[in-house]
Amino acid sequence: MLKKIAVTSAGLIFAATAVAQATPKLIKPGQEVEVKQVRKVISTQADFGGYKVEREMAYVPVSQIGKKQVITQTNSMAIVESSTPKKIVNKNTVVRNLLTGELAPVSGNINVLLKKGVSADKLRTELGLTLVVSYPNTQLAVFKASEDADLIAVADAIKSSGLVSNARIEVLETIYSAD
Repeated sequence: MLKKIAVTSAGLIFAATAVAQATPKLIKPGQEVEVKQVRKVISTQADFGGYKVEREMAYVPVSQIGKKQVITQTNSMAIVESSTPKKIVNKNTVVRNLLTGELAPVSGNINVLLKKGVSADKLRTELGLTLVVSYPNTQLAVFKASEDADLIAVADAIKSSGLVSNARIEVLETIYSAD
């Protein structure tokens, strides 16, 4: 017991010393401070959620790349520069996460949190969507729009229907990665 207390005390003293050394110096009144000018502010407006649509990029199978410049590649798919910009957001549209800067494709699905008492079938029939999955005993469901539909417009229509609490376009990004 005494050994545990000694080890814990030593750890606390070591941690306090490390925190004290890492504490930044405070500016005192009257002290001159170097001021740096900001030369450029990059501001990007999100198209949906925290994502910006990269209309000049495409998510294609590696076998179809040809001489296009590969930006990033997974096992069988790659994000490449496209010669024709995308007009609508649908499956495999490339988006950029504005917080991390990572590129990822859109899955084509819309994840929905239904309001109490609303069934997934009711939303499906009212908006003409395909129900991918409805999780039993929850208000969660996943829908798919037609291939030529703009997912941003579909998600806005779902939100304005009054049948859902939330609707999000599904992005196939890596949330965690090994260092």
